[in-house]
Amino acid sequence: PELEPALNSRSQSELLDALSTHWKPILSHYAGVVGVAAVGLLFAVLLPLVGLFVCCCRCAGRCGARSQPFEKKRDPCRRVTLGIFLSAITIVILFGVVCAFVTNEYMEDGIKQLPSRLRTGLSDTDLYLDNTNKEFTNLLVANYEELQSTLITVLNNAGKTVQAQLKEASNATILTNLTNLVDTLNIIKDDMSNISYYVATLQSNTAELNSTLGGVKSELERILAQCQVLSDCRQLLEKAKNLSAANFDELPSINNSLVIVNDLFSNEDGPGLVDSIKNSQTDFEDLQKQVQEHIDDKIPEIKNTMSQAGDSIKVIADKISSVLNTTRAYVSSTNSYLEIGQKYIKQYSPYRYYMDVALSSTLLLILLCLTLGLFFGFCGKRPDEYGGDCCTRGTGARFLIVAVVFMFLFSIFLMVATLVHFLLGVAGEKLICETLKKPDNNQVLSWIDQQVNTNNLYPNGTNPNIKLSSIIISCQTNSSLYEVMQLEHVANISQVSDVETKYNISEAINDLKTLTFTFNANFSILPSATKNKLKDLKSSFSSFNFLEFDKLQNTVVNINLNDFANQLDNTAKQLEDEKQPDMTQLAVQLRNQSAILKDLQNRLVQEMTVTVQDLKNKTAALQEDIKFNHSSLDVAIEELITNVESAEDYIRQNGSNTINNVSSVHKLIKLVFTNLPIVFYLNNFYSSITKLVTEFLDTFVVFIRSYLNRVIDNVLHKVGLSGPLATAYNSAIVSSCNQVLDPFNGFWASIGWSLILFIPAIVLCLMLASLYNKSDPYPGPLVESEYLYDAYADRDNIPLANVHDKKAHHRRYDETYDNSTGYMGDYSAHLGRDRGGRGERGEGGRSTTPAHQNDARYTDMAPKYTRLGYLAWQLKRLGNFRGKKLTLGHE
Repeated sequence: PELEPALNSRSQSELLDALSTHWKPILSHYAGVVGVAAVGLLFAVLLPLVGLFVCCCRCAGRCGARSQPFEKKRDPCRRVTLGIFLSAITIVILFGVVCAFVTNEYMEDGIKQLPSRLRTGLSDTDLYLDNTNKEFTNLLVANYEELQSTLITVLNNAGKTVQAQLKEASNATILTNLTNLVDTLNIIKDDMSNISYYVATLQSNTAELNSTLGGVKSELERILAQCQVLSDCRQLLEKAKNLSAANFDELPSINNSLVIVNDLFSNEDGPGLVDSIKNSQTDFEDLQKQVQEHIDDKIPEIKNTMSQAGDSIKVIADKISSVLNTTRAYVSSTNSYLEIGQKYIKQYSPYRYYMDVALSSTLLLILLCLTLGLFFGFCGKRPDEYGGDCCTRGTGARFLIVAVVFMFLFSIFLMVATLVHFLLGVAGEKLICETLKKPDNNQVLSWIDQQVNTNNLYPNGTNPNIKLSSIIISCQTNSSLYEVMQLEHVANISQVSDVETKYNISEAINDLKTLTFTFNANFSILPSATKNKLKDLKSSFSSFNFLEFDKLQNTVVNINLNDFANQLDNTAKQLEDEKQPDMTQLAVQLRNQSAILKDLQNRLVQEMTVTVQDLKNKTAALQEDIKFNHSSLDVAIEELITNVESAEDYIRQNGSNTINNVSSVHKLIKLVFTNLPIVFYLNNFYSSITKLVTEFLDTFVVFIRSYLNRVIDNVLHKVGLSGPLATAYNSAIVSSCNQVLDPFNGFWASIGWSLILFIPAIVLCLMLASLYNKSDPYPGPLVESEYLYDAYADRDNIPLANVHDKKAHHRRYDETYDNSTGYMGDYSAHLGRDRGGRGERGEGGRSTTPAHQNDARYTDMAPKYTRLGYLAWQLKRLGNFRGKKLTLGHE
């Protein structure tokens, strides 16, 4: 907060002064980051210096560079334990190396795809703004035009609507039923005409059939009686006697009913049924004309007021559209910055990628050395004294030393690169990710609010002072765009509700209230004569017997004449075979009668069979048609006449009333609006009305008011919900933070923990290298104790008491380091020789040198009897070295 005035001033000098003044709170605020950076720099400086010290120490033979050639008692256990510890550290470093390579690849993919993903988010934002703009235009302009068109349509069709409402209220819908009755009577008339024709045809054909068939029957009885010697003749004679045809003379006549139906369509005794219905429809059409003429005079005035109200609403829509178009232009201009960013990413991102690959590869090289060192250390055999074999533990020791050298050598570069990544990652997390994820009360976003002037999105003279942070917060709550952009400063949508009173829409419609219509006092739907004819029709059909038609059989003759004729032909052939003159004559006569029967069957019987079937079908259809969708004809006609008389009485009594009945008006409106295209408005209309209005004017006013309230509610709470903007915003967070900064921070964390593990790894490598270089196993406790101080070992064991002798005398060329005087001591004192070694060696091998001159040189802590064993061990070692001269002294 102390830096906010300096940041707002945009002055470099003021910013520096503020930093110098308030550095303590700034440092305390970022103490963690500063502490990590300081420790990292200290690590980068000290580790190479420690490496230099270790190198110098090992060059001097210290720090494990030289050690005893054989193992101590606990060295195998130490070697295994330290190897396990180093293996665990190596595995952790391996995890860090893998994470470094993986995060680098993720980071590279995220950086490459960042511009395209941000561009997709901008494209979605532009699409959202465009669709929202269209929604506002559709709601405020297009829907109002539909409302205006619908209201005018209602007024233009008011006459028809009143007519339909009056028919329903007065039960005058019977006119429609009468029209249907006329259509049905036409069908009945046709059916009855066909039935009458079929009956007459059948009766005429029956007379001809009976006459011809009777003559054939008599002739066959005469002929067949003369040839009864044949069995076929006797059988045919029996069939001929039973031959008969159906009788259609007893079918009931339908002509009386047909005459009554024809009278219904006749105008001789006054208007027929059709003309009566037409006259009634004309009276109702006069009502329609009266209503329509009155309303047509008021339609221009209503159109004018509705148009003025629509223009005022369109102004609001244009203002909102202007802000949205400006915002779209601003969003589209951001694409140019993305193009520039993509260009820089394409140009410089490979350098970062390969630099991080180099850092990861350096760790991989160190890891490889550690792995090989551990592999040879665990699996290799003991090293040879003179390095004759490879792939031994000594090889593992050398790999570990190489790993230590690389750790010391590259640590400064790795740590500096890690610190740079750390500072950039923390800065990006604080400045970008935390700002985007937590916009509420964020100092960075507050500073951005002061730098970004959002007033440029609004028309001149409008300064809502909206902040970018408030837009982001509102989007995350899925508020409408009207609330997010605070468009009430540009176009106050609540003013839409004032349109009704501002432009006097109610007064313009109020004149329609006085609409009246009248009917003739002698109004009649059906004349009395027509009603009487309908009653006569009912009576005629009541006495008509349809059962006679139901009893009709499909066969006209009791036998098939063709089959009977064929049998006659066969019998005639048998008679011809008798070859008797009288039989031949009978055969000719049988053939003549057979031909007559075939002619009757093909010419008359088949036609009559089809006519019988048609007659049955027509009578069945007539039985259904005369019911007029009722249980019977009597019920249908009685109900029809009753409804007609009831409608006539209602219209005569109430036809002149003013249209002010509540239910009538509501039904009128409902009839018209059922088929309107704006179904969404009708649903709102019927759900908002809790009681019926009392006047036609109030119905229209409520209709308009409901639309205006719906507009306000949708603009404030439903149109342009900002969920898509929040999705695009969250997508930008994922693209920049989760897919770029998170892998970036993961990279420096992977390198960092590997560097921290360098310290224990270096210590363990140095200790294991010394253990891996030991060439001999543990020799036992006595030899180990002897090795602590041995005058015969290949190292300097001169006591401090004789240092001055070493400095005062020069070694001859043939003297060894262990015996600078050229004297070869007695190594067999324990075999009986003089252990004291006093005096100089004289003849007989006795020493003649004073004892005190040699006691200090050859006296040690180990027992004297162990020297021979140790000498044998040394001789064995030296004997394995081929080509080396073994010199024990002067003999």
